[in-house]
Amino acid sequence: MASTVVLADIGGTNARFALAGGGGAGEVARFAVADYASFDDAMEHFLEMRRAVADHPIAAAIAIAGPVSRGAGSLTNSHWRFSEADISRRFGIPHVRLLNDFEALAWGLPLLRPEHLTRIVGRHPTTGFAASRPSGGPTPGSNGRLVAVGPGTGLGVACHDPEGAGLVLASEGGHVNAPSWSARIDAIIDWLRSDLGHVSVERMVSGQGLENTYRAVAALEGMPARQEDAAAITAAALDRSDPVAIETVEIFCAMLGEAAGNYALSFGASGGVYIAGGIAPRIIDLLQASEFRERFVAKGRFRVWLEPVPTWLVSHPNPTFLGLEAVATRIVGESH
Repeated sequence: MASTVVLADIGGTNARFALAGGGGAGEVARFAVADYASFDDAMEHFLEMRRAVADHPIAAAIAIAGPVSRGAGSLTNSHWRFSEADISRRFGIPHVRLLNDFEALAWGLPLLRPEHLTRIVGRHPTTGFAASRPSGGPTPGSNGRLVAVGPGTGLGVACHDPEGAGLVLASEGGHVNAPSWSARIDAIIDWLRSDLGHVSVERMVSGQGLENTYRAVAALEGMPARQEDAAAITAAALDRSDPVAIETVEIFCAMLGEAAGNYALSFGASGGVYIAGGIAPRIIDLLQASEFRERFVAKGRFRVWLEPVPTWLVSHPNPTFLGLEAVATRIVGESH
């Protein structure tokens, strides 16, 4: 891809930009969404920083943490709005493609290398010890549909079908109803329902989800809510200093596994489920020791279908940019 292309990954908290050319994506610049009134302001700042090498980009591939329809969209957890036509006109970029951030990430799943993946094997449901690593079976990038699930500021979900030329299905799967499998989870969801109304998976499996569940557990136990935010909750769980935080993170991991198994069945993702986002890599030891894998496969008669499906933790620092590069290549190819 000889022409310069702007790549952007816009989340509810951070906006990341890079330029791509013949040698792939360059250095990623990161800005805080809260520091800019609009996407245009952040884009203008980035282009000014890279003006010497990006005078006239031929295309832009922009991933946003929110739904996209007919070339327009907005962030679910911010006021920023986007339009392909407006961006093209404002910055003089002939070809602009706007897509959901997990749609972009899913395009890059087959491009992930083994060193950027850790298999989540979980603990044995009876002994509590880590389950042995499965031998054989699918490997990264193998045939079969792949699902990306990512808890961060929100919860993203998308599916990559590698058949033929490849197809990615975007979704708003993070906003489906939170599932339950026990009286304890019933009680937590019921408490959250009284506080929030609709309780989606995202309301429990995300940064805000950690905070929501922590408040619910503290209230149900009649204990003070000592931690103020998601970072403090995970830190307290990691150092075992707060029993409410410990249970909160255990529920987070189990709910992530439960939802991931549901998504695998919904999409028929026999090729694997990839856990991305900013939270899971920080708690990998807790995730491996949690009920994640058991909840993933606990689907009654379809347990035998899910058991061979691998679950991977993505540790690539900017996995969405792998997909954005693939999309940008298509954009430039279509323009010639």
